[in-house]
Amino acid sequence: MEKNKLALATNLVLAMLVAYLAFLILGSMESGAEKGGPPFPDRRSLIIDMERSSLESYLGHYPPGSGDREKLVSFIEENPDSSAAFLSLGDIYYDERNLSLAATSYRRAVEINRRYCDSGDPFYHGGKLNDLVQDGLKVYKRERAMRPGDKKVRQTVKDLYFLERTLAGGCD
Repeated sequence: MEKNKLALATNLVLAMLVAYLAFLILGSMESGAEKGGPPFPDRRSLIIDMERSSLESYLGHYPPGSGDREKLVSFIEENPDSSAAFLSLGDIYYDERNLSLAATSYRRAVEINRRYCDSGDPFYHGGKLNDLVQDGLKVYKRERAMRPGDKKVRQTVKDLYFLERTLAGGCD
């Protein structure tokens, strides 16, 4: 088990190093769009792609499904800044109708990488985020009225309002 963790950590470091080198190389070249060709991916796109590759390597496939919840939680414990892992976990919780945990996971994903809320971005995830905000606020406003002292309910409402504000403003 310890060898697997070491191998995973080594692979993640190598992947980050490759992404960083690619960023340096691409940053020093003229953009393909300026030459009439397709644009090079930007740094954030490379990071998201690297995170997805790391998840695929860890799980053996991508995107994760509901049977991968425990593995995703373990992956997040080892990689707490993986927006792709938090986004995938949010998808699983949302599909299971666990709106509170979905809101927490999505909020963390968006805090790490706001591209998920930018409608002009290829990584936009606003459809599901909007659905969660609409469904969640209906449920949790009632819950907050019935249980005003419940910290979990109050935190869920805060997470939902954060997502709503972020979606309304897009990425800064």
